Amino acid sequence: MRALTPCTLHVSQSVLPQTPTISSDLGETYLYDQCLTDRKIRLLKIHPRRTDEIECSLDTISLNGDDVFHALSYAWGGPDTVQRIICNGKYIEITQNLYSALCQFREDGKLDYIWVDAICINQANLDEKTHQVRMMRRIYERAELVIAWLGVEEATDTAGFALMHQIYHRLGPVQLYQNYATIDFSQQSELGLPVYDDPQWAAFCSILYRPYFFRVWIIQEIIVARRCIFQCGGTSVPSELVLGTGGIIPHYHYLTSAVTANSPMSGDWATNTNLKSIWYMKIMHDAGTAFTIFDLLWQTRLFKASEPRDKIFGLVSLASDVEADFIDYGRDIRDLQIEITKRGLAGGFFIGATLFGYMDSELHSDDLPSWVIDWMSGGPAPTPLVAAYPYVLASLSGHSSVASRLPALSFGSSNTLRISGLIFDSIQSVVHSKPYETPTPTLMDLDNMCKHSEEMEAWEEDCWALARTACPNYEYVTGEDLMEVYWRTLIFNTSHWQTRAGPEYEKYWHVWLSAFCELNKVCATFKASKRGDPDSQPVRVLDRYPTLAMLNTILAVAYYSFRPRKAWHWLLASSIFAVANWRLSNGMSYPSKKYVEMIWMVQQIQSHQRFGDAFTESFKRFSYGRKFCTTAGGYIGWVPSTAQSGDFVCFLESGSIPFIIRKCEGGYRLLGDSYLHGLMDERRFLEFSGSNLIELV
Repeated sequence: MRALTPCTLHVSQSVLPQTPTISSDLGETYLYDQCLTDRKIRLLKIHPRRTDEIECSLDTISLNGDDVFHALSYAWGGPDTVQRIICNGKYIEITQNLYSALCQFREDGKLDYIWVDAICINQANLDEKTHQVRMMRRIYERAELVIAWLGVEEATDTAGFALMHQIYHRLGPVQLYQNYATIDFSQQSELGLPVYDDPQWAAFCSILYRPYFFRVWIIQEIIVARRCIFQCGGTSVPSELVLGTGGIIPHYHYLTSAVTANSPMSGDWATNTNLKSIWYMKIMHDAGTAFTIFDLLWQTRLFKASEPRDKIFGLVSLASDVEADFIDYGRDIRDLQIEITKRGLAGGFFIGATLFGYMDSELHSDDLPSWVIDWMSGGPAPTPLVAAYPYVLASLSGHSSVASRLPALSFGSSNTLRISGLIFDSIQSVVHSKPYETPTPTLMDLDNMCKHSEEMEAWEEDCWALARTACPNYEYVTGEDLMEVYWRTLIFNTSHWQTRAGPEYEKYWHVWLSAFCELNKVCATFKASKRGDPDSQPVRVLDRYPTLAMLNTILAVAYYSFRPRKAWHWLLASSIFAVANWRLSNGMSYPSKKYVEMIWMVQQIQSHQRFGDAFTESFKRFSYGRKFCTTAGGYIGWVPSTAQSGDFVCFLESGSIPFIIRKCEGGYRLLGDSYLHGLMDERRFLEFSGSNLIELV
């Protein structure tokens, strides 16, 4: 649990100035002579260079007219460093990032009228601010050009944009009709792209993770623009290139891995880039798709706003179910979030688990009722299981009418929610470690890669031991074989195509599992063989020590090709390991025939790697923010990361996805959705009957 907090990702931008600071050194002209009403806006005019100081002026126009102007999309930047410019004969202070943009525009000769929110809106006047923000969509729609300012140019930007061009022209563009869930497992050599540790990737990622791409207002500004360019210093590129690259990345496993390995962010943020969300919303908007406010809030979980209410207000104009008058800076953020959830419930958005599937109890504010979705966390969140297990149109009461399919709910005092549901099980045990939430290191960081592998192997052993405890006779409660239930549960019984996992995923599981089991031995052998070598650095290890690659290949091919947990397969793998380890430790070289065989094995392992990658994609899609568990009823599955032994499992009216709730004073706290193998099928849901009112607080 947490309290509402400002942005912590880009600390320097957590607190922003609300209005330019005005000094009276140059006369008595007031910067904002009147409050803007109707469809009037102010435009900024940059004057030609006369001195080093930036000089500009403000003029008022009506959006009903035919005035031509540009609009600036940018990140305000932190208040620690400010610069002075002259506007309407007054010195005003603006942030460094905006100052850099205005200097560049003057240098480039871009002296057209331009709309800049920090200057063109009187930020100190809440009435004007509310009125202007409600019109922002129209402002960016009317602009002849939207300039997305990424900041001053850095030394690596040329290389970063060059790689962006290469990715886009080699692999793109991605079309709307293509399955967004389709993942290509082609390797680096097949794609013709640089290896992970090529400096181009770091340069590319420094662009993707600029503060600009974490600002919630840019979504509206880019999506509705008639024409848009991205400008970095004096370099500008078309928006199709930048956004198109964002759409390509999630379709290629190698691209996702390369970006993660070179991300300047740490922890959970390293695995996420907002560019793909912007691309998705842009292409869907252009195709005429209507977004609900919940769709938009989910897509923008990783975006930030210095003003918490802007996390919501910045999306209102794009939502089909919220009107512009919802924007009101006089309202409290807590009340806004409660109203949004109530609107969803009252408006029928809640059908089955759709709405409550957005719950993230780990980052949920203590200030909010547990059933209210907290959109302010601004961090990675669990993917709702409804994405793979859509609601079923059925009722716990057994009725089939449309009316009965809507949830029986009412609001009590102190913002409690009474909803029809059925408590039928409780959590028995939970594996609390979550090493899978740490971005997987690459061979560029061998030590951390070994550590991660050890942690994943230990975690998997704990999960398997827990599953065996729940089913000591290896027969699951549904009558299925425990081994099959186990590997299906690890991936939530879904494929990387977002369909039910086929039997081939058992082979993929063995490939995935073997990577953790054997890598530890390889790392130990490598360290022992190179002990005392001052040049032993964890960078491109396999290039520098090809014998390690050979050893890894021998182990992997032996292990990947067979079903684990069979004694003679373990004996074969162990024997190969012992022979290879002995030769390596004694500095012996391999005969040329053996070397040729190993080259062939390298080619084989590359094809096997695709299988492991397919399992990884399925595993990671839903595992984030969840923990492996067993229930008192003998089920195994995944529950929210805040769940504990003794928490209850329930169905809510009209939803076939189990939810986890916790008994507390006055009722229950809602923790989130869960995957329990054998209970995600509509037929199993319909076997349950009867319901009671559950009071959520």
